[in-house]
Amino acid sequence: METKTSSQTGVYVTIRYVANNQEDTVQVDRFPYLIGRDSSSVQLALPDATVSRTHARLICQDGIVMLENVSATNRTAVNGRFIDHPVPLNTGDQAILGSCKLFLRFCHAAKRQQRLCGPTRRMLPRLRRLQRRRLRRKNPRWKRL
Repeated sequence: METKTSSQTGVYVTIRYVANNQEDTVQVDRFPYLIGRDSSSVQLALPDATVSRTHARLICQDGIVMLENVSATNRTAVNGRFIDHPVPLNTGDQAILGSCKLFLRFCHAAKRQQRLCGPTRRMLPRLRRLQRRRLRRKNPRWKRL
């Protein structure tokens, strides 16, 4: 399977996971993304005996992120249902691998650009002017640059 980066697929994934009562967050930067217990063969190593060495895989096809169970012994559940084939994921979905919980959040590149160059970007010069005026009112000796 060909490896693709997030910039090529246009999908950015954040995984917040709880394993052994410890919480952590990771950014998925390439697909396929392997999840399991063996840190030498997977990108996300979960320190739990109920997780297989290579337990699951995140794949991205046509901008849709899917979770696939690759473990023959331990099962994977998405939103409370066990999976046998790749399942499309949405923001807010919860995956369970062994006794570990994963919470997934997605952002597509188009939405990310829209946030950065939308109305907020047009408002920045005006906000800066307002901040300068407030500083001048508080401190009359404040000099213009």
